[in-house]
Amino acid sequence: MSSYSRALVHQLIASHLQVDSTSIHDGDAFRELELDPLDVVLIVLRLEAFDRGDGNFPLAALDQARTVGDLVALVDLWLETGRMLRRCRAMTGFTIVANDTRAATGTLDPSSSHSCQRVGGSRGGE
Repeated sequence: MSSYSRALVHQLIASHLQVDSTSIHDGDAFRELELDPLDVVLIVLRLEAFDRGDGNFPLAALDQARTVGDLVALVDLWLETGRMLRRCRAMTGFTIVANDTRAATGTLDPSSSHSCQRVGGSRGGE
């Protein structure tokens, strides 16, 4: 996981809770922090103001997040997918392709992967 993603998520949660960011840990459950699903969505919406990642954050992916670490992993994947997408778009004749069905359905899953492939089939790297 990216230290940028971790620091950003921890800071946004701390700001929302009005506590010091050093009191937020990846293992903290949202329930323990008294964050309900609406609180988490509001935190993600603030996140989008800092970094666009791969377009809008897929809010449906939050259904699977239970801890701060889960949210950090989703944000990390969202940001990395956005960086890969921008690189692929910059290379003429390449597009981003989901390497498994979870990614193909648009569900963010840290175990899913994407690759940059030349339109027509040959791989351009991951």
